[in-house]
Amino acid sequence: MGQSQLYLVASIIGIIVIIAMAACFGILFFLYTKQRCKIYRVGAEDENVSQDLEEIKVKYLKKHEEEENIYAKSLEYRKKKSHAIGVIGDVIYGIIIVIALALAGFGIYLSATNQPLFINDTSYLVIMTGSMEDKNPENDYLIENDLDDQITQYSLIGIDKIDSIDEIKLYDIIAFYDSDENIIVHRVIAIREEKGIKYIQTQGDANTGSITDEIAITEDRIIGIYDGYQNYGLGITITYLRSTLGIIALCGFGVFLLVYSISESNIDKAYEERLEYLAIEKDKNPQLEEADALSKETSNDNQIIDEEQETSSEESEETQQEDIQETTEQEEITETDSSSSETSETDTSEESNPESSEASVKDSSQDDISE
Repeated sequence: MGQSQLYLVASIIGIIVIIAMAACFGILFFLYTKQRCKIYRVGAEDENVSQDLEEIKVKYLKKHEEEENIYAKSLEYRKKKSHAIGVIGDVIYGIIIVIALALAGFGIYLSATNQPLFINDTSYLVIMTGSMEDKNPENDYLIENDLDDQITQYSLIGIDKIDSIDEIKLYDIIAFYDSDENIIVHRVIAIREEKGIKYIQTQGDANTGSITDEIAITEDRIIGIYDGYQNYGLGITITYLRSTLGIIALCGFGVFLLVYSISESNIDKAYEERLEYLAIEKDKNPQLEEADALSKETSNDNQIIDEEQETSSEESEETQQEDIQETTEQEEITETDSSSSETSETDTSEESNPESSEASVKDSSQDDISE
């Protein structure tokens, strides 16, 4: 199996993986979006939505006077103000998605065709091996002719198209197809002619000899001559784009952004519908506004009470710890005084009975003598 066929198989496998990933992402985001929209529609988030509505109203009143249907008008003002920003954001988002998918498609094309990029009479390709990166000491002609135009592995290089094989000179670097349709870029080390047909022999600067497919290269297999341009950064980028991992990553990224954008759009739509519904209800029933304000005040009061209770609890714990510490210190002091008192009593007892002590010593001495 040739290299181009391997690239084709890898590309097909990559596409299958991408489709499977897209299906999984789509299902997950569909379920997530459906649940979030349902939460807004049944009013489970009305408290948070009402707070947002109040903030929108406050911002509106900073530049406008109080009037009827204040909530609906503040919403309308907000939509007009944010419309331009939303359009710009959507355009940027769309451009990123298009670029990601375009790069992925470009990578799939490169991987499937294994062909250089043609721009006018110049083709560009990436050097995938290190056969032209270093000078082999055994290749004397490189040193004798000061041939220092080696090519770094993974660099993007330019190849100029030729009209005739006669344009190729000794020690030029050329690109040609081998018997498996793979592209090889090596240096010309010999040119010979047999029966009116010119044959080119090439060899990599880092190699010690020529492979079978480069001993007798005919004109029909030659792509062109290396023009001296090489770019390592672009080469690495193209190598990544044409790899299976790069294709999967770019397609996955593009699909993720697309699905995420659709999901967020639906959620935002459900949120805006709930905002409009609550705005209409509050404009019709001002009592709802008072109830919301009272609920907010109650919530704030409860929060303050909770904070005070937490503070009181912390102070109580600190006081208990201090009392325990003081009790422990007092017990240690009491034990120390008791020990000192016992020591003092012992010393006093010994001082008050010196005669008994001397008698005891004498008795002990007499016992020793009798023995």
